[in-house]
Amino acid sequence: MSEKYSVEMRNIDKKFGGVHALKDVSVRFCSGEIHSLVGENGAGKSTLIKILSGMYVKDSGELLIHGKTVEAKSVFEMKKKGVDVIYQEFALAPDCTVAENIYMNHLAGQDRRFINWKQLNKRAENLIKNIGFNINPREMVGNLSVAYQQIVEIAKALSADVDILVLDELTAVLSPYETEKLFEILRDLRAKGMTIIYISHRLEDVLELSDRITVLRDGENVAEYRKGEIGISELVTMMMGRDPGAFYPERKNVTVGKEVLRVEGLNRGFQVQAVSFSVRAGEVLGIAGLLGSGKTESVRIAYGADHGKYAGIYVDGKPCKINSPYAAQKLGINYLSESRKDDGILLDLPIVENITISNMRAIQRGIFINRKKELNAVKELVKKFTVKCGNVKDAVSSLSGGNQQKVSIAKSLFVPTKVLILDEPTRGIDVGAKVEVYNIINELVTAGMAVIFVSSEIEEIVGMCDRVVVMGAGKVRGELKKDEITKQRILELSGSASEAG
Repeated sequence: MSEKYSVEMRNIDKKFGGVHALKDVSVRFCSGEIHSLVGENGAGKSTLIKILSGMYVKDSGELLIHGKTVEAKSVFEMKKKGVDVIYQEFALAPDCTVAENIYMNHLAGQDRRFINWKQLNKRAENLIKNIGFNINPREMVGNLSVAYQQIVEIAKALSADVDILVLDELTAVLSPYETEKLFEILRDLRAKGMTIIYISHRLEDVLELSDRITVLRDGENVAEYRKGEIGISELVTMMMGRDPGAFYPERKNVTVGKEVLRVEGLNRGFQVQAVSFSVRAGEVLGIAGLLGSGKTESVRIAYGADHGKYAGIYVDGKPCKINSPYAAQKLGINYLSESRKDDGILLDLPIVENITISNMRAIQRGIFINRKKELNAVKELVKKFTVKCGNVKDAVSSLSGGNQQKVSIAKSLFVPTKVLILDEPTRGIDVGAKVEVYNIINELVTAGMAVIFVSSEIEEIVGMCDRVVVMGAGKVRGELKKDEITKQRILELSGSASEAG
């Protein structure tokens, strides 16, 4: 019976100190199948996959690959058995080219003088084109966007002899069009007999792509479904163990006030061309678009994080000059980066220091830090944003992805803020944490703050925004009012509908 399964994990148990991460979990994966693992952060998905990959050693239980018992003692050993994992956190060398990153394991030990670089670059270029993307194989990976770095990770995995491929949150940075292109690749790999284990918090993607879905909750396997057996609301309830209520919470008694920020004529080569937008107090302005549309680049220029030109920036109707994040913050504009682990938080520092580092003057007493004031201020923010932690002095790395994102938001708001720019604020966090972030946004706009919401997830743009600016190829392609905001209209304006057809 065992040999019909490419992977069997029987009665897997794993503890980390007092935390029981996996409790007698059994799950089986078939060849030629896309099998999704879903659950909230802390449910045990990552621990289970890290045991399969050889990164963690199980405390008890049995692991079988193609019917044979194996002891997964290292990642290298499991790669030799055909198991590869692409994690949400990249394993790329930023100072090496795209081609070098893809074939790095193949080049180990070779003398650079005898490598056929022309052939290597061509192989990398063809591999990426087969995935459905165009990336210069000679480009340094550090110069690529987060989304393109993820494509390089996929190409790197496919360059090896893999027959069990695990994908952890790969679509988090991709637009619907890019996601569908990736799905086509995965379906093709499935047709060739590969086992694909898919982990994602984007449940629409899970339901569309999966042949089977396993639900983990609190370290236990609580349910398994075949395609078509469950809908999204039932799946969310099963993951959380309770009814989560409205996924996109309704905003009540919010009055949209005067214009707080207006940006005119943003330009940066072909990436950003004559982009203009505005946002009012008590309003959520959405900025939507495909990968490469220029949405992130536009808000980063407006915030002063990246160089670019503009015709004018007006705060409360007054012309302003913004050439740095510090200049923007002095005007009450703050920005939450799309990559929280690169730009948003310092993983090894305590929660308290991560939050206050954005505005040390608020807790200074002369040349010294008022630790009591700092601690009280942080405890208040942690309580306000329901950050789940043991102690505010714990390292941020000890928190789940959703709680790390809440710390990032708290850090941004430790500076007096009238306009908050959120760039992909729910990327890589579970459904429960997403609802909590949506509630935070509602609280902020109810209090009169203006929020600019940049997202690749069209469903949340539709669910959360009062107005939407749709971008494509570096330009504004249209603006939608509340009653005009639909998934179809956003896709039509962004170019997704025509490109996908």
